[in-house]
This record gives sequence, C-alpha cells and structure tokens, in this order.
Amino acid sequence: MNSSDESEGIGLEGLTYRMSPSESSSEAVLHATAEATGSKVIGSTPEEENVLDPLYHAIDPEALDNLFHSITGDGHRSDGKITFTYCGCKVEVENRGVVKVQNRNIVEEEKNGDV
Repeated sequence: MNSSDESEGIGLEGLTYRMSPSESSSEAVLHATAEATGSKVIGSTPEEENVLDPLYHAIDPEALDNLFHSITGDGHRSDGKITFTYCGCKVEVENRGVVKVQNRNIVEEEKNGDV
C-alpha cells in the first residue's frame, strides 16, 4: 500500500496515487479514494461514519483488476484508462499504475466555468 507521502497531493487537481507493483487496481482505487476523501476503506461497525461505499456499487472490482492485468513483453500493463464515479469523486485508473481522484463538485464547477 502506498503512503500519503507517495501521493502527489490533494488540491483543485485532485489526488494522484501511484500503485505499488503488488497492488491491484481495485485496491489502489480504494486507497486513493479514502485518502482523497479522508475516509476509511473499512469501518469497524456498520453504523460507523466516514467509510467508503463498497466499490462494487460503482464498478465490478474483478473486471477492473483484469482490465490492466495483461502485461506486455516489455513489462508494461495493457494500454488505456477507465474513468468512473465513486463516492462522489471522478476516478481515473490509468494503465501505467496511476489512479487519479478528483472531487466531483470541482469537476462540475469546471464544466460550468465556476472555477
């Protein structure tokens, strides 16, 4: 798991999180979104606040993991990226092991020219 000092920071641009080689895409999305929103990945009780929704409410975690699982001969993941909404954030997973999380409100303000 990457620590917060390995992420590139939270701001208007959002948070950029770099996966460790042993981390799956779905694990990276959970860790990045938790860091960006100040939430916990898993709560100790069902009533606990500030806990992320299950990832499967937004995307199939197994399909996400398989999307970039194929490694080419030169050691790189398959090409591409995927973008989806999770816990009120725009989440983008890139083939090069990067997860970008941006607050959905900021994304909407940018579309409307309010930022």
